[in-house]
Amino acid sequence: MAAQRTYQQQARQVRALEDAEHRREEAERRSQAMQFSLWVSIVVEDRNQIGVRVSNANSEPFYFVTVYSMTPLAVNIIRATVGPNTRRPMPRPTRALREILSGLNHERLLEAGQIMVASTFRDARGNWWFRDSLGNLAGGDSEFDVEKACRQHVAKVTAAWSDYNV
Repeated sequence: MAAQRTYQQQARQVRALEDAEHRREEAERRSQAMQFSLWVSIVVEDRNQIGVRVSNANSEPFYFVTVYSMTPLAVNIIRATVGPNTRRPMPRPTRALREILSGLNHERLLEAGQIMVASTFRDARGNWWFRDSLGNLAGGDSEFDVEKACRQHVAKVTAAWSDYNV
């Protein structure tokens, strides 16, 4: 009986150690992706125009970055690579977003939550990630997995805008 309790206690300790190791490995795997973000903002230094901004606080680049710019009028998809230690506007997604919103009150749309970005990307270790328009981060086993998750997110967000009059 005592031997069985000792065995059960040791089994619980081993499981706790394995769980802690799994959490540590997952935190390490996420560490690069946690330092990458995209957002939409008003760019004061560019005559108060709308812009897509990126931040990569890593010393490594991110590859196969796909930016989904969402508005009630259209969704624009642009591919890029983001270099290390970057915090700047993204020219191509910014131009595309400005073309979509030409002649509209982009400040009002932004305040109303009607302009958003989401992204997928691969970190320098080869891990695939998806960051939704609220900033939530999720990993995937492949580019296909994260692109599918991102497209489902985009469809859900834009469906909520279907009755919106610009």
